[in-house]
Amino acid sequence: MKTIIKKCSLIVMICLLCAGIFTSHTSHTNAASNRAKIYSTLRSLGYSKAGAAGIMSNIKYESGYNPRSGGVCYGLVQWTGGRKANLRRYCARHGLSASSIKGQVKFLDHELKTSYRGVYRSIKGAGNSASGAYRAAYKFCYDFERPAARSSASARRASYARSLYHIL
Repeated sequence: MKTIIKKCSLIVMICLLCAGIFTSHTSHTNAASNRAKIYSTLRSLGYSKAGAAGIMSNIKYESGYNPRSGGVCYGLVQWTGGRKANLRRYCARHGLSASSIKGQVKFLDHELKTSYRGVYRSIKGAGNSASGAYRAAYKFCYDFERPAARSSASARRASYARSLYHIL
């Protein structure tokens, strides 16, 4: 009986590893470098400092700034299903890597402008202040990410965005 339990446990662990459940986030050094690249790309796409901080706060909570994070859910904002397939198609059409920061941030911008226009307008209208970063992060989390416990998760990410605004 103990042998069967050990074998089953081993199989479950292997399956979880393959599914990406135990995928680690990037190291602190890579996270800082990735954060800088994400910020630079968002700014080059026209997002204000507050808007970028709001988006980046959510990226921190979703993937730790790791574009290769995840298994079933993938990337900076943890795309899944059809949206994950759309990420790959978009990047292929535009000569970008779907596993790169540039490809994922450009696809995120595309999604915001086409499928999440209300979120995009809120982020673009967030102004350029720590309170604007708070509002942008809250809206992005609540209406784009839509995690469990939306209100509390949105508030937590928004508070982080306010702090992040001051260090960007």
